[in-house]
Amino acid sequence: MKHLRLDSLLVSRGLFESKERAQCAILAGDVQTEGSLPLPVNIKPGTFVSADITIKIKTHQRYVSRGGEKLEYALDYFVIDAGGKICMDVGSSTGGFTDCLLKHNARLVHAIDVGRGQLHWSLRKNPHVITHEGINARYLQYSDFTDSVEIIVVDVSFISLTLILPPVLRILASTGHMIILIKPQFELDRKRVGKGGIVRDPTAHLEAIGKVYAFATGFSRARWMGMTESPIVGRGGNKEFFAHLCPV
Repeated sequence: MKHLRLDSLLVSRGLFESKERAQCAILAGDVQTEGSLPLPVNIKPGTFVSADITIKIKTHQRYVSRGGEKLEYALDYFVIDAGGKICMDVGSSTGGFTDCLLKHNARLVHAIDVGRGQLHWSLRKNPHVITHEGINARYLQYSDFTDSVEIIVVDVSFISLTLILPPVLRILASTGHMIILIKPQFELDRKRVGKGGIVRDPTAHLEAIGKVYAFATGFSRARWMGMTESPIVGRGGNKEFFAHLCPV
């Protein structure tokens, strides 16, 4: 009987569009398997399984990606109402955060990403979404937007939030709210990041959070309103943390 890596099998069956997304789903516990061969309790993306194994996926139909569920949790936790607001999604990617804001009745969402062609087609054609592709958030200007942005959500990778916060905070309305997703693996020195880009040490998590806190409340002069751990792990199983900021 032929055996394949679990992540590769998921992609070959069309259950996920990329191996990366399949790996995230496996690590998040969204993939369930059944079959004649015994499988590890904590199954990994690289586990070889029978090619004819029965696979069940925990569906997340409410949003175009798991990011929407992450942000929904943060909006509820920080008690932020997106209804009727003009919002900005920095690092929009597929659009999970954008989709969540729309489903929470945002009036308009500016979806900003340095990449191109990533935003889900349903959002791309939505009249309440303005797509800004190929845009590096480090160089955003207040003059780029005609309307006052009342809510900004940030989910970026391979860059520190300390490079994103200054320009983005300048765009936020004086009475606005910002939710940032802190990813320790992109805030710490490489020596503090473990094998495979995973940060497992709780002390390192606190170090990353402390770095962002110090920068946000110091150099960027923002008010730190609160923080919470994301209930959904990030890429590779990394823990992530939401913080709520407001202008001074």
